[in-house]
Formats: sequence, structure tokens, C-alpha cells
Amino acid sequence: MCTRILGTTDSHKRRTVDAQAISAVSTHLYSEDVELVKAVVKCLAHFTHGCLPELAWQVGGDDSKGFKRLVELMAHEHRSIWEAAMACLVNLSKLDDLRPSLGNAGTVTALVEKVKQAKQFQCSCNLFSMLLFR
Repeated sequence: MCTRILGTTDSHKRRTVDAQAISAVSTHLYSEDVELVKAVVKCLAHFTHGCLPELAWQVGGDDSKGFKRLVELMAHEHRSIWEAAMACLVNLSKLDDLRPSLGNAGTVTALVEKVKQAKQFQCSCNLFSMLLFR
């Protein structure tokens, strides 16, 4: 929560990136605590919206495992987790340099699968809105 609050202005976002706070937050993507994972993906969704490349690489980590974990979280049973993970990946995909790493992590396949799994019309509309208008 504190990290999300720090990301409300561009200067605070820059300081947060410089302090490697996003790297620290991203390590908790692997937690077994569902509430912690939910807070982490929501925080990352907030920070990745219009993010700096340096921030994006902090989400992925040195080995891009953070991107792979976000892809895995798109299959999570809790909607609040998979939607935030998907929002992160869609936000990150706006950065040209990141697209190969996101593709290698399985982002495109995961997004296509999510569209195929959308059973309810409303869910499908929200999903397409998120993909097209982010």
C-alpha cells in the first residue's frame, strides 16, 4: 500500500524506481499468502501504468522470472489477482524493448487463453476493453 501511495506523482515514481522498491515488491509475487499476492499485483498494476523502462525491468528481474510469474498468475482462481496480473502485462507490453521478454514469458499465449476462457459476455467485454484501451 505504501509503495502504491508513493507512486502517485512522477517524482515519487522516479525515487521509488531509484530505490529499487519495485524489485523488492516483485519478490513477493511468489508468496503463498493470497492477500499479499493480491496487494503486490495491484501495486504493480498501478506502477506499470505508463511506466519507465527501468521500472519495467525491476518487475521482471534479472532473469525475467517476474514476467513469467505474472503470466502464471493470470491463471489464478481469484479474479482480483488474474485481472491485476493481466493489467501489468498489458501495461508492460507498451514498452517496445520489453516485448521479446514478455513473449518469451508466455504473455501472448496467456492473453489468448484468457480470451478463449471468457465465458460470460461481461467478462469478455471487460477483457477486450482492458487489452484495447490500456
